[in-house]
Amino acid sequence: MTQEDQPEQGRRDQAPSAEDTLDKQLAEPVLKGQKGMGAALVWASALLIVVVGVFAYGNVLNIPFHFEDREALVDNAALHDPGRLLEAMGQRPLAPLTWFTLAVNWWAAPDKPGAFHVVNLLLHLLNGILVYLCCRKLLPKPVHEPVAMLSGMALVLHPLATESIDYAVGRFGPLGACFTLASILLFLHAVRPREPVRPMSLGLSVACCLAAILSHPACFAAPLALLGAHWVRTRGSGMKPHLAVHTGYAAAAAAVAAAYLGFAGIGSAENAPPLAHRLFTFFATFPAYLRMLVAPYDLTIDHNLPMAQAWSDPGVAHGMLVVGLFAAFVTLLLSYRRCAGGVGLAWYGIILAATALTTSSDAALVERRAYLGLALVVMALSGAFTLIGRPRARVACGIGVALVLLAAGLHTYRRNELWRDELFLWGDAAQKAPTAPRPQEILGRYFLTRGDAATDQLTKTRCYGLALDRLESANALRPGNPETLADLALTLKRHGRIDEALSALLNALEADAEHQRALMHMAVILDERARAARDHVMRLEALDYYARAAEGGAVPAQVLSRYADALAETGDYEGAERLLARAVRTEPSQELKNRLAGLRAVIERLTTMEEQAEEILEKDPDSLAGLFTRARALATRNRLNEAIRMLESVVERDPNARQPWLLLGHIMAREDRAEQFVRKWGTPFKDSEASWTELARLCSTSGLPEAGRVYADAAEAAAEAQAEAAK
Repeated sequence: MTQEDQPEQGRRDQAPSAEDTLDKQLAEPVLKGQKGMGAALVWASALLIVVVGVFAYGNVLNIPFHFEDREALVDNAALHDPGRLLEAMGQRPLAPLTWFTLAVNWWAAPDKPGAFHVVNLLLHLLNGILVYLCCRKLLPKPVHEPVAMLSGMALVLHPLATESIDYAVGRFGPLGACFTLASILLFLHAVRPREPVRPMSLGLSVACCLAAILSHPACFAAPLALLGAHWVRTRGSGMKPHLAVHTGYAAAAAAVAAAYLGFAGIGSAENAPPLAHRLFTFFATFPAYLRMLVAPYDLTIDHNLPMAQAWSDPGVAHGMLVVGLFAAFVTLLLSYRRCAGGVGLAWYGIILAATALTTSSDAALVERRAYLGLALVVMALSGAFTLIGRPRARVACGIGVALVLLAAGLHTYRRNELWRDELFLWGDAAQKAPTAPRPQEILGRYFLTRGDAATDQLTKTRCYGLALDRLESANALRPGNPETLADLALTLKRHGRIDEALSALLNALEADAEHQRALMHMAVILDERARAARDHVMRLEALDYYARAAEGGAVPAQVLSRYADALAETGDYEGAERLLARAVRTEPSQELKNRLAGLRAVIERLTTMEEQAEEILEKDPDSLAGLFTRARALATRNRLNEAIRMLESVVERDPNARQPWLLLGHIMAREDRAEQFVRKWGTPFKDSEASWTELARLCSTSGLPEAGRVYADAAEAAAEAQAEAAK
């Protein structure tokens, strides 16, 4: 070889790899001559994935908050306050990163469901692009862009993904998938056969893997996905020199797992199903998840499948057989084909198992649990397409796949339409699962809310009737459920069937003695009855229910206001003031602010009155003015018997004391002792008719009509007596 040939030979030895060339193309400006065509195709493919995704999900912005959204976001006061973020995340210690994004979403756009769905949709579209880019790296070369793009389109159009986008709290899957796919893509860029590891890309990949684990508890399996991608990339050879890089991913997963176990325990939430039941349920539901992956028909928000509790339960043995066959098929794919489709299928099964074992929910089959697995399993579509060798067969299959994707997109759009209306969504669920109690419960609550919001009586009556029918059906399907019984009691109350409502609430509290909504409804009903009957014992019973409800967590401002009124009736104005202040913080309406200001004025006057009485009596313990002032304070505090004894002593000592006499008559009327007052304290005043009339008017205007009539009769008798005396 000549000396001139040596540099040329060196240049050939150091020739850039195909991947280096591709990276360089991606970095170049779009459409820079022939060199920019590859990058242009990548950008065009990504744009096409976004476009079809936007068409399929263009109707999600008007989807309201649904069921779990209201519980986790709307009714979660801790999540609304940045200062209480740790408290909110402590309620649900798994997936803290997802909860953080939901909290930030709420702070930026409170009570705006469209903002949550926009973020979910952006994550979904980004996942479609990441799937496409991962396929370009993992599929056998040369890769045609439309083939790699198929998997990205399949993800964004697959109807099984709708629940994760349409539920605001369905973000766990999209966010976990986003970080997992980003970690795989960065890993493939960092670790290449026969090349040194790129530390910057590897570090970012490990960070994304850690973020995935913090976004979705099932992403503890993410290191396995990276191992599988590495296996496919090297086709099983040349993997050994770079095996050490996987220790970083394993260490990240182990660290987070240790933190979770130390903090709360994975899947150990209160009332979580036993681990064995979750395992049996995984086997029983696995065939259904496979069917929804391949043929996503009859999708619904509530599949009404019970948790499996033993090997002998229906579906468990069949599911074990399906899992075994699935595992054998995946093993063959990974062993002999070493293809991305095998990794995707393996990931789908692993994620379903991991999700089943880490969940604390008693719902057996939930569509959004499949999203994380769906994000990788769609790679099997592009992988299968590369196996077709004949051009005509490829054209035919391409047309068929295009039609399937079109049908999937239309189905996804229709599913989103259902989610835009709660009545349609849960009506669809009730139709597909007639024996499911939850759709009946939620429809009953929906009609109850609509009835409360209606302005005309006809609509109210119709809605309350529909609510009663649904809730009675739900109670028949699942007897003794406290949530259903609490709603049923409120509906019965709207129908005026108070005794039946109380019976339903007692049954709810028998099932769960601390059920907050049942306690609140019971307190309100007893409070209203106590006011109507002026029953002090019943009011104390209502106060006990109010107190128990307040101990159970956040209480609506309206209930706090009623609780405050009940406390004020007993004379505990300071306690009532604290409750009203709490209600104002919960719902700062002008009405509540005005009531709080009025109550504080009463407390100020009462405090002044008590101080005056104390000052007078300290100088002269027998002062009639001091005793009268103290009696007024006692009456305001609702300490009526003490006030009566003190006023009687004042009236005995000074029979002409008109104001103490009037106050004594009014207090005894509040105790249903008006006739006793007439007999014992007939007026010694010259204008006795006017005095009795004034007392009758005072009672009539303060909600004591019976006593007002008694005193009015006494006024007539006094007038007749005066007329006789005049003769």
